[in-house]
Amino acid sequence: MANNNQVTAALFERIGLLLERGVPLVKTIETLSAETTDEYAGMLESVAGLLKTGESFSDSLATLEFLPDELTEAIRVAEMRGNLDIRLKQLAGQIAEGVFLIGTPRDASSVLKTVQQHTAKINEITNRLIVAAVNARASDLHLEPAAGGEGQIRFRIDGVLKKQPDMLMQRDFSGVVSRIKTMAALDVGEHRLPQDGRIMIKLGPESAPDSSTEYHCDIRVSVCPFIGGEKVVMRFLDRNAFPNSLDDIRISRDKIALFDQWLSAQYGMILVSGPTGSGKTTTLYLLLQEIAKNPAVNIMTVEDPVEYRIPGVYQMQVNPAIGLTFPAAIRSLMRQDPDVICAGEIRNPETAALLAQAAQTGHLVLSQMHAHSAIATLRLMYDLGVPAHVLRETVTGVVSQRLVRRLCEECKVIVPETERT
Repeated sequence: MANNNQVTAALFERIGLLLERGVPLVKTIETLSAETTDEYAGMLESVAGLLKTGESFSDSLATLEFLPDELTEAIRVAEMRGNLDIRLKQLAGQIAEGVFLIGTPRDASSVLKTVQQHTAKINEITNRLIVAAVNARASDLHLEPAAGGEGQIRFRIDGVLKKQPDMLMQRDFSGVVSRIKTMAALDVGEHRLPQDGRIMIKLGPESAPDSSTEYHCDIRVSVCPFIGGEKVVMRFLDRNAFPNSLDDIRISRDKIALFDQWLSAQYGMILVSGPTGSGKTTTLYLLLQEIAKNPAVNIMTVEDPVEYRIPGVYQMQVNPAIGLTFPAAIRSLMRQDPDVICAGEIRNPETAALLAQAAQTGHLVLSQMHAHSAIATLRLMYDLGVPAHVLRETVTGVVSQRLVRRLCEECKVIVPETERT
């Protein structure tokens, strides 16, 4: 059976590599049968022939009689779910790791021990990645499938994506992706559709950036399927680093005075615009914190997702799967006697119309939009169906902002004014 073990492990390693390069499944089997010189070449040719006639891959693979039951069952389930190519690549790594012990008889306790060791290794790698991102003060961690059997890791630090020296082998990469899915309460078996989730972590003083205190962080997780595998992006929402006031984000005093003037209004609409990652949500939250200092005000938000909890503010997260969309949530809030309504983002004409109506009927409305300037923000509202005269009546102010990159404290140098361009 030792020969069978070696052949099966090599077979699935080659299947994984060929699929990774985009070679179709039938062509993959044909390639393997042409490369194989031992007694299993005929079996592989038979599998390729059956695939061409429309037979299932799991039935075709049954020709290799020495495959263990749990392996053939995993292939059958993957074929039924439509994610066979991805599952085969994962199986290649699991066989290399010894998760599937090929051949019979098999010792159940030995199999369990191997699986436990593999799980512990994946958990350790995942924890190490998260701790490294936190200590690097990264806002995002990108876990990306790459050619050649490796997974690429990049951190976004001060707005710039930086490749990390650690490279994951493909067999570890898929395991880490599954571990992150589990932590974020996502469907581990779903590899065809994008998924979004959330993780809450607490690091002890030995792992936290500030070794004197514990570190609490919310992580927003996005998993998307691409050619070659699933990509994971983790957004770190550092509770400890969230600014306390507008002063903390370096807004000038004259602009803060303008904000105070806008927030003192009983009704109207304040819009914050800018590209992705420019700090729009942070600005909105700081404005809400300023309003929440008045205990006589009823403040409610609709967000997707709720990124930070604000004391004194009632925050609702949309859930389109059950019909809780932005328009539906806004209609419900209007029956809750709000003084201030904040919508996380204006995405469609219905949301724009409802918020404009709320501003007209005596509510202070805050929201954000993806626009490159203040004028473009008003134009976008007009394109979403809000009439020009309504915009004139309701819009109190528009903020267009950018995230200014900070200089490295260790690298920055003073440039004489005469040399500046």
